[in-house]
Amino acid sequence: MSAHHPLLPKSLSSALDVNGIELNSLQRAALDAALRGLDAIIHAETGSGKTLCFALPMLARLSTAAADGLQGIVLVPTLELAAQVARVLNTLQAGSAIALTPGVEQLPDSAPVLVGPPAMMLRLLSGGERGVDGAPRLPKASVRAMRTVVLDEADALMMPLGRYATAVDKERREAKPKEAAILLEQLCALCGEKLQVMAASATVGRPLRRMLATTCGGRTFEVIRDSGADAAEASETSAEALTIGAADDESDSRGVVGRRPIGLPSCVSVTVVTSEEDNVLAAVHDVIRAEGAAAPLLFIPPGRSLPTELQLLRQCSLDAVALDAAVLDSSAPLAAHGVAGRSAAASLSGGGSSSSSSSSSSASVVVGAGKGPRVFVASPSGARGLDLPGIDLVIILGIPPSADALVHMAGRTGRQGQPGRVAILSTAKEADKKLALMSSQLARELGAERRHVAVREEVWAEMWRVHGKRYERNEDATPFYANRPRGRPRGRSAAGRTSGRSKSGRGESSTRKPKVGRGRASPSVPGASRADGSKESGGP
Repeated sequence: MSAHHPLLPKSLSSALDVNGIELNSLQRAALDAALRGLDAIIHAETGSGKTLCFALPMLARLSTAAADGLQGIVLVPTLELAAQVARVLNTLQAGSAIALTPGVEQLPDSAPVLVGPPAMMLRLLSGGERGVDGAPRLPKASVRAMRTVVLDEADALMMPLGRYATAVDKERREAKPKEAAILLEQLCALCGEKLQVMAASATVGRPLRRMLATTCGGRTFEVIRDSGADAAEASETSAEALTIGAADDESDSRGVVGRRPIGLPSCVSVTVVTSEEDNVLAAVHDVIRAEGAAAPLLFIPPGRSLPTELQLLRQCSLDAVALDAAVLDSSAPLAAHGVAGRSAAASLSGGGSSSSSSSSSSASVVVGAGKGPRVFVASPSGARGLDLPGIDLVIILGIPPSADALVHMAGRTGRQGQPGRVAILSTAKEADKKLALMSSQLARELGAERRHVAVREEVWAEMWRVHGKRYERNEDATPFYANRPRGRPRGRSAAGRTSGRSKSGRGESSTRKPKVGRGRASPSVPGASRADGSKESGGP
């Protein structure tokens, strides 16, 4: 019998012992539900160890028969997270998982678990087959042995519509559903009750719970939540389990209605740093220097190009490196990029106690040609779900578009109950306008620590102004989660023609009919017929 759980295979229990991992309350509660065969949603703070919550039961359900082939998939939003999750699975059980990589054309068959983004997974599993509606269709032979499907960062994968979604939003989603939803619906239909579905995220709302239950054919999910403790206290507290179905009636949810059950960990401090709109780069230097950061992570404004932003930051005396390159470069550990690697035990446990985790959480400083510490740079969605040991400061350029976005960006530091720092850089006007609502949503005063950077660097300011103009001219740079205008575009009729008031003020269409009686058509209609029926020539 396993010391961690009576139903956990001895090999997995030994792997936990070898890595010095003691499961926390959240992981024990998730393991108990999953090993009983229940479908589960793990809803807990960033850095609380959600990966182990689905990794252990997934591996426990694997068959040892080599002929069974693919038995489980883990859907993740990015390739970086896929590589990280696969490393965790292979640490627990060698050779159990393969992470999809760019350019893969055939379905790998050397491991029972595949990890990757939904679009790539759907393309590989369908093998090009499509149904009568033209949508990708999974052949039953490719999923005959499937036992478990996991959605890590489920809200980013499913993108559920909120309560205020318009009819147009719903029509568009119905016409073009998310790849994760297509996969999940077809897998549940093909595999039936033998398929276990698990989802995990720090931001799980009622729309996501309902969408998961409906997509899975009306399944009932056990929602596993930490009872409100920080990751540092998780081993001494309890977790709660709520049963949620397609109706999602939370009348028995133990008082969680009307409040956000999961938010920013109390071990993460938030500072708001304001500056003039063009003085952002000087403010970044000021924050890194004032905080004494050894390994800062900087999130660029939503919708901006990562390579372009990296070039600008380097021109302004910052030793900037793309976070994705640092994570995916398997030839060098994170320590070589400026972050001291954490022991496997600490990386896996995510809040469970470990004998080796306390001595390996510090960050080493990599200084580049007098530019200060190396700065990791990522887009708001690029670092989603990543465990980045050693990151001691998160810098966010601009107020995040939502409280959920702030939770996930801030969650790259302060993991496992360790102190973390977050600096939000914005103009004073933007901070005054947006922080109050976000503070109320998170039940935390975000502007309690606030200061202004007045010292200017004019050369950098001019570079920032010029740099920003390219995005002002590029409407496609607006991120998918930005607040776009809803409804009919201004100045457009239902038929898509320009409409407006005529000179007479009676509101007729501005498209005027060709004048007749003088033998010529209106100049605005080239090649039109004359009044006598003859064609107007293009020449004199």
